[in-house]
Amino acid sequence: MTPRINPQERHDARPEYVRRREAARFLGISYGTLSNWASAGVGPTVYRLGTGKVVLYAVHELHAYISAGRVEMVGAA
Repeated sequence: MTPRINPQERHDARPEYVRRREAARFLGISYGTLSNWASAGVGPTVYRLGTGKVVLYAVHELHAYISAGRVEMVGAA
């Protein structure tokens, strides 16, 4: 028996992976910059599907990428 999925739960669920455009928006950079980073082998990990035309980024890795660049301000006025 196939489990039933509440349509509201499916709508509210956050995606585990996003395409490059959404990843760039999430990081606050341009699509081109994120594409250049991927070509240079820097930035968040890239996942390619099939022939490589579909490029995905794991949302949890985007969060980790941002956290890795976090700078604690000590004694800020």
